[in-house]
Amino acid sequence: MPKSFAPRDASTVKISSRGASRLKAGHVWVYRSDVLSAEGIPPGSLVKVTDERGKFCGSALYSSTSQIAIRLLSSTPITDVPALIKKRIEDAISYRESYVRDTDAYRLVFSEADFLPGLIVDRFNDVISLQILTQAMDAPSSREAIVSTLSEKLHPSAIVERVDPHIRELEQLPPRESQPILGDKTNTVVTMNGIKFQYEALAGQKTGSFLDQRENYAAAAGYAHGDALDVFCYQGGFALHLASHCKSVTGVDTADFSLRDGNLTVTLDDRPEAERRHRVAAQIAPRGHRGRARAPVDQRHLTKPVARSELADLLASPA
Repeated sequence: MPKSFAPRDASTVKISSRGASRLKAGHVWVYRSDVLSAEGIPPGSLVKVTDERGKFCGSALYSSTSQIAIRLLSSTPITDVPALIKKRIEDAISYRESYVRDTDAYRLVFSEADFLPGLIVDRFNDVISLQILTQAMDAPSSREAIVSTLSEKLHPSAIVERVDPHIRELEQLPPRESQPILGDKTNTVVTMNGIKFQYEALAGQKTGSFLDQRENYAAAAGYAHGDALDVFCYQGGFALHLASHCKSVTGVDTADFSLRDGNLTVTLDDRPEAERRHRVAAQIAPRGHRGRARAPVDQRHLTKPVARSELADLLASPA
């Protein structure tokens, strides 16, 4: 594309021939080692990217600190980043609505996969959890576009921001706390593959759950039989799916939150509340979802690191 078609108001970043070749081949990042010139460009700016000869390569978001200096937005000129964010969030929501079935918990926006680099948005029933990971997405105008679009399209009870302090430090962004940024609800109930889970937006890892395992939970259940072991079980996603097919299931995790949340999950499946002990949660064995008998789920909280060679003995020992 001729240089004259580049966005007029954007600063220019000149990149090496190697960086330009990567963009031409379909990559969406340019590393700092391939940036030849970016003097005076403010953090998080919209920039026009050119090769060494000045040929326009695309419109991108610039980071002044990350080794990923350039995150491509489009191979065509862009002048209004908030409008672009709004449109791409709407497209991402529409795309999910066309194929997501039998769940109210799924990823809505997955950064570069949805052409929104640095933005993660997960839906947990009526609570939206998001992560902002770059200087550009942290800009006030970007934040306003993100929150307003999610609110208008989804009407959630709350939108909660989960903050990764390490990422904000790397991006040289001011510290923030994980907190609701719209509404005040922070917990809800979600359903995956017919199984209910308690979700707490301000606890756990990442945005609070691992939604990318939803299909794997169901697939693993199809092979399950006998006695099952779910190591590093977190919220018991695999354990609870396997329980309808196995004689017994043991879930193991070092995190107290993981087992506590797993016990909440158990109560949502119409089982008696588990009595937690120092290392082992009580066995739980009522009916499973869809009327199937469910195996006992023995959740074990490891209070110290355990070598792999010791794991079998630990699980075989009485509570």
